[in-house]
Amino acid sequence: MKYDDSPKGVIRRSFARRRRNRLVATAFLLLLCAVAFSEIGQRRITPMMGMAFGVSTEVVGSIIAVLIIGVGCVSLYNWRCPACARYLTGTFNPRHCPNCGIELRT
Repeated sequence: MKYDDSPKGVIRRSFARRRRNRLVATAFLLLLCAVAFSEIGQRRITPMMGMAFGVSTEVVGSIIAVLIIGVGCVSLYNWRCPACARYLTGTFNPRHCPNCGIELRT
């Protein structure tokens, strides 16, 4: 692949990096939810036992909540147009910025 040093090429590469980061964060969040639901589904978390992974359910729930909020904050910061720096709304993989109209990917 040829290296594109034009301003549009820089914007496309920046968007590709941001998109990759968002996909990784989404995959991490889905994995975290799958592990949590697996614990519940296998009845490792019960009201009488009050434990998950050998730690109290309050601690596990707090950690999961902090991670979800953290991923959300990173997404709000990361998912911005590289050209105008406004939040990309509406779609997970836009071709153009809905605010300034710059082409983000081909």
